[in-house]
Amino acid sequence: ITVKKNWGWINLDYIEISPIDADIPFNIVADLVTKSPSAEAVKLYTFLKDNFGKNVISGAMANYSTGTEEAQWMYDNTGKWPALTGFDFINYTRDWSSINFTELVDNSKDWWSNNGLITLMWHWRDPSKTTDGFYTKDTSFDISKISDTNSDEYKAMITDIDEIAIYLKQLQTAKIPVLWRPLHEASGAWFWWGAKGAGPCKELWKVMFDRLVNHHQLNNLIWVWTSDSAGSAIDWYPGDEYVDIIGMDIYPGENQHGSQYVAFDKVKDTFAGKKILTLSECGSIPNIDAMFEYGDTWSWFMPWNGDYTRSDKHNGASFFTDLFSNDRVITRDQMPNFK
Repeated sequence: ITVKKNWGWINLDYIEISPIDADIPFNIVADLVTKSPSAEAVKLYTFLKDNFGKNVISGAMANYSTGTEEAQWMYDNTGKWPALTGFDFINYTRDWSSINFTELVDNSKDWWSNNGLITLMWHWRDPSKTTDGFYTKDTSFDISKISDTNSDEYKAMITDIDEIAIYLKQLQTAKIPVLWRPLHEASGAWFWWGAKGAGPCKELWKVMFDRLVNHHQLNNLIWVWTSDSAGSAIDWYPGDEYVDIIGMDIYPGENQHGSQYVAFDKVKDTFAGKKILTLSECGSIPNIDAMFEYGDTWSWFMPWNGDYTRSDKHNGASFFTDLFSNDRVITRDQMPNFK
């Protein structure tokens, strides 16, 4: 500490120096939580562990849930594909004639064949089918009934999970590992799966894990849980034995490309550095050089679709051109072959 005189004077009573907690180093769990994971899932997880802290994987979120329009837009404007693309099962528990129910799997197969990574999420519409909503304000579906295996609500949730398992099995058969991110942003309570607090949501996560992994024998899933940076985040955590990777969904203001080091460090410390951290959704993408300068090295970033990807207010074409030319950013042409 140096105090220098320049112009004028200052009244200084005292300077107090207090110790701070030592920085918690990362000690990433060696194995996936699925007991007998597929060879491809193991290869992918090994890559994610080895890459974490060294480079960042580029991503894109599907427009219209199951398409590759945003990834195509990135390629058209930069000459490079993002390494990862995200799809959404949002409509896959509805019998709507307008929905192409083969597109998600078909596009996943095509993306994987080109060495790209797949992350899947699920804006889960009201399992009771009383409404088509997934926001808390649009449905009164009661997740707390997950504890009553005889309830209509429990049975409806199991029915929907089984429906999604059909498509996940198709990807398993195709030997495609999936970064599986269900029940996202639960602590915000704006989705029905977070509306009744942490307890029922954690129970649903565990029920889903058991149903998919043990009942349906799916071993191609890498489980990604979405946290926030609040002190209560730990209350929503299903447990180390149910989570492989911790994601955060962060939407800063327009053209705010900070590294998000406060959130990164908070979640790292909360979960003792045991899990890979990723920016599972974002608006403005962090400045890559700032990320590595501050040590906030997200595994991947995935900007949301539409304006969050294409508008200069958040990212835009010139931003992506610079981004994809950064030596730390992995695009699809740089991905290894996990097959």
